Amino acid sequence: MAHLTGWCHNMYDVKNKIDREVEVVGDNGPELHRKKRVASYKMYSVEGKVKGSFSKSFTWLKHRYTQVVYGWW
Repeated sequence: MAHLTGWCHNMYDVKNKIDREVEVVGDNGPELHRKKRVASYKMYSVEGKVKGSFSKSFTWLKHRYTQVVYGWW
């Protein structure tokens, strides 16, 4: 998967990158645990944004369909 200057295309890439760091360093220190925890928070945040966007799009489509059917558009 291609990466843009330090930005991952999805949050699972962040978790995989951190897991690779653990394998290379061989240390499960508190800093790596913190990185994993923060990556999981970001992943949940992105999931919430996607769900919200989908919900808004569905509401917009439903509203537009009603307008077309009843001739209000």
